[in-house]
Amino acid sequence: MRQMKENIKEICLSAIFVFVVGITVLLISCGMIAQNTAIYYPIEIWYHGCTIMDFFLPLLVSLPFSYVMLMKRKCRFIEYVAVRVKKTSYIHKQILAGMLLSAVAVFLMYFISLFVSVNFFYQGATGGSGYVKNYVFGTYQVESPMLFGFVWCLWKGIVASLFTWFGYMIALYIDNIFVVSLAPFIYCMAENMITGIIQIPEYSVLTSYVLNRLSPEVMHVWTFAIGVVVFVFITSIITFGVALRRRRLYENVQKY
Repeated sequence: MRQMKENIKEICLSAIFVFVVGITVLLISCGMIAQNTAIYYPIEIWYHGCTIMDFFLPLLVSLPFSYVMLMKRKCRFIEYVAVRVKKTSYIHKQILAGMLLSAVAVFLMYFISLFVSVNFFYQGATGGSGYVKNYVFGTYQVESPMLFGFVWCLWKGIVASLFTWFGYMIALYIDNIFVVSLAPFIYCMAENMITGIIQIPEYSVLTSYVLNRLSPEVMHVWTFAIGVVVFVFITSIITFGVALRRRRLYENVQKY
């Protein structure tokens, strides 16, 4: 537990950065939606306002945390730590701490923006229609926006922690900061393009955490989980391949 606490302290600034940037973007975006868009239900302000932040979420939650891991590895800090604690244990706890803090930061920034949108930005219906009820969980979105939003923000935090995990794993085996920081974001964009081309966008990881992204006809309860499962599976394969390649390069260098 002491080591876990130390790891959390080390990356607190990263979590604060994610929260500050995220809440700023969300509040500005939701405020603009409330002023310039026809709104029927209060929650519409929020999920329309989340569009920009949802798009850049994989980048926001991977860059601050993976950068710390990359710098520790490049300056051989992890090797020095291995003198006092087991190296794998330290890395695992560092990753777990990062995933936990990123999940908390994402939950807070989304939930606070939802609270402000529903209670301060919404000034009554200005147009639109009641189509929200046609979506999965649509009734809950309309009748209990704060309760639904609490659960949905928890889910967003979980998905965000997986983006952080992927960034960490890439940072362990690749030295290029641009590749490390952009890996989760590039994956999401590439996967979104591929699933769109083969006409199964409901199975994209973006669909898993972007509320009401597609038409109600193609959305089902299980589609929210499939994208996440596929993300974990494919990124695990990518991580394994990158680790294997680095190991072979290291073995070749050792030979000479």
